[in-house]
Amino acid sequence: MTAVAVESKSSEAAAAKKRLAGFHDVHAEGKSYLADNMYIRSGYRVDYSLSHCFCSLFELHNETWNVWTHIIGSLIFAGLMYSAFNMEIPTHLWTYDDGTHPYFEPDNIMYIESGRHTLHLFARNVLSATQVHHALEYVVDTRYQEMLSKQLQVASVIFGHTIAQIPSLRRFHEILDSHAEGISHSVSEQLFHLHDELTILKARLEPSFDALSKSMPLKSVVGSYTQVHGMKQSLQARLDAFTLYLRQLDTNDYPSLQFVLQEFHGVTDSIKNGLHAISDVAPSKLAPMLVVGNWPIKVFIGSAVICLTLSSIYHLLWVQSAAASVVFIQLDYSGIILMIAGSFFPLIYYSFYCTPNLLYMYLGIISALAVACLVASVCTSNQAIRSGMFLSLGFFALVPIGHLVWKHGIWDDHIQIFVKPLVAMGVLYLVGATIYGTRFPERYFPGHFDVWGHSHQLWHICVVAAALIHYNSAMQHYEWRWQTGCAV
Repeated sequence: MTAVAVESKSSEAAAAKKRLAGFHDVHAEGKSYLADNMYIRSGYRVDYSLSHCFCSLFELHNETWNVWTHIIGSLIFAGLMYSAFNMEIPTHLWTYDDGTHPYFEPDNIMYIESGRHTLHLFARNVLSATQVHHALEYVVDTRYQEMLSKQLQVASVIFGHTIAQIPSLRRFHEILDSHAEGISHSVSEQLFHLHDELTILKARLEPSFDALSKSMPLKSVVGSYTQVHGMKQSLQARLDAFTLYLRQLDTNDYPSLQFVLQEFHGVTDSIKNGLHAISDVAPSKLAPMLVVGNWPIKVFIGSAVICLTLSSIYHLLWVQSAAASVVFIQLDYSGIILMIAGSFFPLIYYSFYCTPNLLYMYLGIISALAVACLVASVCTSNQAIRSGMFLSLGFFALVPIGHLVWKHGIWDDHIQIFVKPLVAMGVLYLVGATIYGTRFPERYFPGHFDVWGHSHQLWHICVVAAALIHYNSAMQHYEWRWQTGCAV
């Protein structure tokens, strides 16, 4: 008999040996590690090899939906990770409910490239709001808002002086007409347009510098800048054309007009001074800012993917042997620890963003506790020690949250931004843990929920739902921090 034939017979024997057994049969065969829930009466995989376990992904047994609930959850979070790496500026922050832009046109927006702040790119206005890829966001320091306000106020005063001066130049039109036919009409028309645009721009500057003198989110600062910047560009183009026209008259053909033209040059110089003041209010002047990253959200999403994937692997493969069950349950514990620790990162980072010392202290403690839990889960079989480490990691959340409440008060935005999602998550985890601990509903209907709807599946669904709520909360926290900034 050939080796191939022997191997084939061995595979056939193994395949014939593997089976789905009942609860009492498993215990009668001395494989009690396979069955610890007496209310699930059937569907236990017995004598499954590694390849059989993989194939059982598409079989119906009492672990099928334990595996698939977390595979689906893992795929959802993998998609969210892709989204996080291709995140765009949330356009609803920049628009009214009807989709219109209250402050600027799409071609006038500051932006980031490849997640890095570049002054040259930051000052250019080339991409629309839906094309702004970023991994970093900006929060304006109030000191720079004050600087912007003063610059705009100076420009407004200069423009007001110029607007009052333009009508007095009409007395020179007759002199212009007496020396060159048509000059007066052309100059008068251009002055008329300059006067109109100056009036509109000055009217826009006043609320801008008034608003900038107050604490504002970045979107409002950008909006004030971009609208003024668009008007400034239009006025600059008209001023350049008028200045060029006046220079063409500054020739020997009109020697007696030179003194009159100097009066008009005085007006253009005044407008240029005002425009220079506005030019100093550029996005590059906002460079000394704090930078808010979305990397804590990526950490959480990554931890969720790892946790849900390891859970799926555990439920799929652990039935091979008693030794294999120990190895895979440790992997499952490791994933849970990583997800608990990863869940802290967005909350702590965005809540303590303005106090870096506290921020890194809390993240350091969380990381140290997570490592300690990982070591405990691998190196000790003492369930009390293991459970104590898990509880210490989970309940440590009360420390930074309590710190925030003590510092800001329960009704402050620092707390309200995450408290409702946190309560919703707590309810889901509590309900899921209660279902899991009481083994509902199979406890009351033994044998009826062996494949579908037993407590462990419901617990998995609660975990995925709570994780999605936490993701949504982290995104809201990120947007809030992006808009709110830090007090000086």
